[in-house]
Amino acid sequence: MIVVTGGTGMLGSYLLLELTARHHRIVAFKRPNSNLNITQKVFNAFLSDADERLNRIEWVDVVLTDYAELCLKMQGVDEVYHCAAEILSPNNSYGIIERNTEISSNLAQAAIHNQVKKFCFVSSIAALGSANGETLITEETLWKEGQSNSPYSKSKYESELIIWRAIAEGLNAVIVNPSVILGVGDWHKGSPSLFKTIAKGLKYYTKGITGFVDASDVAKCMIDLMDNESSFGQSFIVSSENWTYQNAFNRIADHLKVKAPSLYASFFLSQLAWRMEWFKSRITGNAPVITKNSAKTAYKVLEYDNQKIKTLLNFSFKPIESSIADIAAIYVKSES
Repeated sequence: MIVVTGGTGMLGSYLLLELTARHHRIVAFKRPNSNLNITQKVFNAFLSDADERLNRIEWVDVVLTDYAELCLKMQGVDEVYHCAAEILSPNNSYGIIERNTEISSNLAQAAIHNQVKKFCFVSSIAALGSANGETLITEETLWKEGQSNSPYSKSKYESELIIWRAIAEGLNAVIVNPSVILGVGDWHKGSPSLFKTIAKGLKYYTKGITGFVDASDVAKCMIDLMDNESSFGQSFIVSSENWTYQNAFNRIADHLKVKAPSLYASFFLSQLAWRMEWFKSRITGNAPVITKNSAKTAYKVLEYDNQKIKTLLNFSFKPIESSIADIAAIYVKSES
């Protein structure tokens, strides 16, 4: 039996899409109050038989912070894909560290207790060290503590430490570090919101560099790594190409057939923007489009080396140009 956490999010939905193409029974753990809107959107975007494929998924309400409940519901499980994570809490961002690490610890220990055969943990490039643009960042680039690290990146780094300890205790686990994941999802949140924001007329760009990857490639790499015994006890950067934010914004605008951002956003302007977004989020209760961390990250030159996973899996990543074109077409269709 295969279990997926975070199946109601964007990456989890793409993973379920890929798993249901290969297996007939998948169990997805979800919070009791979560909905399947993003999962339904992803399946509808790529399948003509979306409902039939969705029916292969057994949705189970689980409180991941309740270790005793988790142990009971993981009885008989063979494989776990752990995608669930809180990304942002406007009212208590540092609570992310506690919640994400607690969930990772509970899942890892429950997996050991129930003798789960395989475990895949979704971390992030945010948990890797920084090479400051001098060299490519690899899986071996050392993490450095500092105020520039966001609560989310700290939660992923500390969660990785938990998984490494579980590996030392005998868990067959692999860690993936995806770069910025592009995909279909909630057009108001995460990377999908870039398409909506640019479609509405984003004026500003920055010159930072980061890695980008298609959500379908992340899902495929996760499954292929779980099927490759030599991957266990290792971590892998999952990234297709390193692009400037300006180039990504321009290509999204081109495929949406709208005007590309033409004004360079100074660091001062970005600092003002995230503070305005924070204030607006306090009033509306919605997650801010720009955060303190994203405003800082937009100016960093961070380039990632994907050679390790390409060599092990002989994997060819989807070009980011193609990914943007496909997502833009789906966005236009959904908004028409």
